[in-house]
Amino acid sequence: MNEDFKMSSGTWVRVGPLRMRLLIHFGVLVQDVVIAGPDREFPTALFFPALEMCRKLCAGLLPNAPAAEGSCAD
Repeated sequence: MNEDFKMSSGTWVRVGPLRMRLLIHFGVLVQDVVIAGPDREFPTALFFPALEMCRKLCAGLLPNAPAAEGSCAD
């Protein structure tokens, strides 16, 4: 299955290598990433956070807090 796509500029996006680079870059903070954006100006990435690791980074957050309370921006 070929996941690669062409942006509106005509530039091809190689999804596999881009996805792997993002996963490596964000390490333990990201569980998965989905790349999208065919026929658009820019590629788009949807990140799925590794909730347990994100919770550890948020001081004062209860260990069993729901994902909706996982924001460190309070």
